[in-house]
Amino acid sequence: MRHVSHCPHCKSLLDGKDIYQCFFDDYQDKAKALDYASSYGWTKERPTCFSRLIGVYDMEQDRTTHYECPDCKEKISRKVGELA
Repeated sequence: MRHVSHCPHCKSLLDGKDIYQCFFDDYQDKAKALDYASSYGWTKERPTCFSRLIGVYDMEQDRTTHYECPDCKEKISRKVGELA
């Protein structure tokens, strides 16, 4: 799924905390934080955030079927630009 920064229903910001900052806050060590953050795709040139989106997994289909906004609980399609 491509990055969705705002809920198409309630317009809530869906970006969570900056990934590097999260690890730096936990470890208070720049090198360790950078190492962990890079495992999540974070780079100095392209910093990224955790997402607040909630993935809804269907056991029978064995896949994530859609996402939900944590604020309004509305469905957000797996395809960007499509409402569920």
